[in-house]
Amino acid sequence: MLEATEEESDQPLTPLLDYGCSQWRASSRHAADLYDSGVKLWKKEDLVDIENQLAQSIVTEIFTVRRFDGSIIRIKNPMFGVQRPIWYYASIEKKKKGLL
Repeated sequence: MLEATEEESDQPLTPLLDYGCSQWRASSRHAADLYDSGVKLWKKEDLVDIENQLAQSIVTEIFTVRRFDGSIIRIKNPMFGVQRPIWYYASIEKKKKGLL
């Protein structure tokens, strides 16, 4: 999992985002626009890290994701403690179709 402390960086940690907040939506829209224009948003290792965090979502209260500028954002996991989170079903369907 990506981790950053205030001691490791020159900038203070960013505030924790709740899924679905207006800042989250604006950032997601910006990411979609960049993606549509052909910009690579993440490195392969970033995507692997995200998948690993999702696999541990039952016990992971806060996700950490690298922003496009290289800084780290902390996101509250809306499925923390949920036995079968929403992304669980998507991964099961992909496995059934041989995509995973």
